Amino acid sequence: MHLNERIKSLRERLKINSQEELATIVGLPRHKIADLERGKTKELKAEDAAQFAENLHINGWWLLTGQGSMNDEMAQSPTSDTNALKIEPLCHQHTSAQGQTDAQTLPVLILDASLFTPQTDTAQLRYLRLQSDNMEPTLHKGDYVVIHIQQHAYVDDLYAIMIDRRLMIRRLHFRVDGTIGILSDNPKYPHEVYDPSVAKESFEIIGRRVLTLKQ
Repeated sequence: MHLNERIKSLRERLKINSQEELATIVGLPRHKIADLERGKTKELKAEDAAQFAENLHINGWWLLTGQGSMNDEMAQSPTSDTNALKIEPLCHQHTSAQGQTDAQTLPVLILDASLFTPQTDTAQLRYLRLQSDNMEPTLHKGDYVVIHIQQHAYVDDLYAIMIDRRLMIRRLHFRVDGTIGILSDNPKYPHEVYDPSVAKESFEIIGRRVLTLKQ
């Protein structure tokens, strides 16, 4: 189901008679609702999805991606589905164009627990949305990346990291001399090396990527 079909579907199921009424309830301009329903607007901004979710009490993740159901069953009845996990957006004070959408504008994800191994401490899962092409072709702009914020195995993989207060996803290569290669999978971006003995900017490993959801 495409985005415009999801917008029409929720309006019909909630018995909202017009685009103008929906716009008033959600707090968005009427023309924006019209563009969404006509398919003129192909992608919903995360902050707008959050307004839909908050004002209509629906699953914002379904509205953004089409995955799951319109109703957030877990929020309505916490014991109705023991396999449902609520995953909060990764919250850091500072972001950049190389990072992801501000966490305050993103909805909570509802995912099936079977997507993760039994050993995964699901309380430590967070997610972010990519807003750059640095990791193409592995990851694309708009993808949602779930990370384990306490998993620092020091094996080469994709990690959420902070460099000088900039949050991003990069491939890390841990070297025997103690330095860390910071790699973009997209060849148009240069590789970097973090050397703790001479580094002048801050560097922090936030967590390891455990799941990617394609937009």
